[in-house]
Amino acid sequence: MDIKEEDLTKLFSLEIEEIKDVLINILNRSGIPYQLEFRVKSLEKIRQKQLLFKERSKPCSLFDVPDILGFRISVDSEIDVYRIFSLLNDYFEPSRVIDFFNNPKSTGYKAFNCFYDNWAFNTEIQMMTKEMRDWTNATHDEHNKRKYGDILTRK
Repeated sequence: MDIKEEDLTKLFSLEIEEIKDVLINILNRSGIPYQLEFRVKSLEKIRQKQLLFKERSKPCSLFDVPDILGFRISVDSEIDVYRIFSLLNDYFEPSRVIDFFNNPKSTGYKAFNCFYDNWAFNTEIQMMTKEMRDWTNATHDEHNKRKYGDILTRK
C-alpha cells in the first residue's frame, strides 16, 4: 500500500490535536511560561529510521517507530524543565524516558525525552530550556547527518 504524506498527516492529525489540547490545558494550569511545538514525522524520516533500525538488526514497521508524533515543550529555566517533567509524569506514564537532562549527550544536548507507546500512536515529548531548543533547531541538519549518515546518501 502506497501512503502519501498528506494521507499520513490526516491520519495522525486528530491524535495530535487531542494530545496538544490536553498538554495545553495541563501547561496553562501550571503557570509556567512555555512554548509548545509539534509535528508528524515525515514519510522520508520514517523510512530513514526504519533503515537505521534494520542496519542495527531491529526490524521496524511503521508503528514501531517510537516518535511518529513529536512534541517539544521549551521553558525559560532548568528548574522549569524539572517542574514540567514532574507535572507531565503525574498525568501520563511514559513507556520510556531518556534523561539527557541530567546526562547530556557529548554534543551538549540536554533534555528529557519521554516516549509513549501506550497512546494511539507512538509519541515523543521533549522537555528543554528555550536556549536548548534554539541550539537544537540550529544544529538539526548536523544531527541528522550524524545520525543517518550513509542512509541519507543511499536514496
